[in-house]
Amino acid sequence: MNRKRLRTLALEELGDQNENVDTRDQAHDVSDAIQRVSFLSFSHFWKEVLRESHDAQKYLQQNVCHWRTVPQEMKTFVAFLSDERYALVTHVS
Repeated sequence: MNRKRLRTLALEELGDQNENVDTRDQAHDVSDAIQRVSFLSFSHFWKEVLRESHDAQKYLQQNVCHWRTVPQEMKTFVAFLSDERYALVTHVS
């Protein structure tokens, strides 16, 4: 089964009547957004941003993470976002 079909099934599952109203509404909103061209055109950008965000969150939630390293980790993440934004704008222009 391909990834697109798996995502569709996952969103359908979240839209099931057994879920609460907020979850169903959010699943519907995500499903609608995925089908828009603007979402598809930025999918590579969001893939990279969300991957980096996930990695940063995992690092910051580790027990061995020292509070003194948090500002540097956040600066690194902000620099990554800036670079990605610049690459996107440069590519689109």
